[in-house]
Amino acid sequence: MTILETRAATIAPATLNREAGTVDVVLSTGAPVKRAGYVERLAIDPAAVTIAPRLPVLDSHRQASIQDVKGRVENVRFEAGQLVATLRISDPAALAAIERGDVTGVSIGYRVAKWQDSSDATGQRVRTATTWELVECSLVAIPADPQALIRSATLPELSSTAPDAAILETRAAIRAIAATAGLDSVWSDSQIDFGADVTAARSAAFDAMAQRSAQPIRTATVGASGDDPTVIQARQVEALSARMMGSAPTDAARPFVQMGLTDYARDALTRSGTVGVAMMGREELLQRAMHTVSDFPELLTGAGKPFSPAGFTNWFRDVAREAGLPDGLSPHGLRKATCRRLAEAGCTPHEIMAFSGHRSLAEVTRYTVEAGRKGLAQPAVDRLDRIETRKETVKPSKSV
Repeated sequence: MTILETRAATIAPATLNREAGTVDVVLSTGAPVKRAGYVERLAIDPAAVTIAPRLPVLDSHRQASIQDVKGRVENVRFEAGQLVATLRISDPAALAAIERGDVTGVSIGYRVAKWQDSSDATGQRVRTATTWELVECSLVAIPADPQALIRSATLPELSSTAPDAAILETRAAIRAIAATAGLDSVWSDSQIDFGADVTAARSAAFDAMAQRSAQPIRTATVGASGDDPTVIQARQVEALSARMMGSAPTDAARPFVQMGLTDYARDALTRSGTVGVAMMGREELLQRAMHTVSDFPELLTGAGKPFSPAGFTNWFRDVAREAGLPDGLSPHGLRKATCRRLAEAGCTPHEIMAFSGHRSLAEVTRYTVEAGRKGLAQPAVDRLDRIETRKETVKPSKSV
């Protein structure tokens, strides 16, 4: 997979055609650009460069919306070892800024297909893009390539003096920040093009990392009160309870069912206004959520509350139905059956009460009485059977 690279070019206001909205630019001279750990060069040759069929003119490499498109690139050509082109600017504000000379730099975006590695006289690693594709051109405040400018009618001879050590050090530091933060060269080149210093680049990298790692916002279509923190927490409590008990949540709570404890903690901290939530790891999220002003503890407490009688009955019936048992079963019937079996096993009323939770001894005595009756009935039947058997086997004696 090729990566979109950028480097700066320049504009020349004197070539501006106000009526046509066009201006000539030097896209690249192939001048070396300092990257993280090496120096990059572009081969400026028709055999090395592929021109994309449609080249937009962007605002500082931004591609978020059509408002970032300021025009298009036309008539890309090679002149005296330089890659030049004509920009047709469609944005009046951008055209006016070029005319005033406020914007004099451009930066190109390109994809490299083939590199050639070498070293310069100082031993510095040099990577030359020998096959690359030009994909866009951006208007920028400060170009990375000092020779990439808007062309003037009489273009002065450009100095080949390399940037001073401080500038090179700043650029290298910005690229190192980008590498550490996992950001691509488009981001680092944009920071360089904007003239950012190390402090500003570090702050921008932090913001980019926070935006990249932020969790998607989970929403529930619950009407006008859907953004009420109390409503959200109530639905999260219901979702967490349903997940713990294996029951089906309501439609309002369903969007929160797939969230884990870390997600709930992150959500709670975000609602509480805690800064830097997106950068926290799992352990820190849970610890901060439990010991700060977030409502995460209330969420766990709410989800762990005992069932209400009606709630437990509904859960019991749902589970029984899922198990394929007949309709009409209830927790009350299960308790009665268990009490009966305990009485038949010879348990005392107090032992049965300890299990069933009955508060009255009279309520439990009926189970032992019924069990006692059943126990007494069987010996009575057995005794009757013995009497009947004896009548059949013992014949009455004849009178003398």
